[in-house]
Amino acid sequence: MTQPRLRTLAAGERIPDVPPTRRLLNGYVMLTWAPLGLQALEHRVFDGIVTEAQAVHHVNRDRADNRPENLVRMTHSEHAALHNDEDPTKGGRPFGTHCDRGHEFTPENTYIHGGNRHCRDCRRLAQRRWRQRHK
Repeated sequence: MTQPRLRTLAAGERIPDVPPTRRLLNGYVMLTWAPLGLQALEHRVFDGIVTEAQAVHHVNRDRADNRPENLVRMTHSEHAALHNDEDPTKGGRPFGTHCDRGHEFTPENTYIHGGNRHCRDCRRLAQRRWRQRHK
């Protein structure tokens, strides 16, 4: 038997007065009212109403931490600019200026393949390693 589809509450809608079921979905807390056929992402709910903000930023970058002081409502462009300034997975280096191995993306050191930027230095190193293994 298949589960009935749940409708995601839209911006401006009030959440139900009954307690929801909470589960993690890609690191975010999803609130579910299965008997009512409704769901909402917890970080998008402010004062019992789903926010009309385009994006909600987690200040400490923990998607499951939905304390009001950890959430900032903003536009998509503000949120993208915020995340493009610095990528925490790269040790705080500016996002998009260097490859994963720390080589700078310059016009001379960058090529496009499959719609993505790639580092020529890393490519040369990978080719050398392959040639060494296949002598």
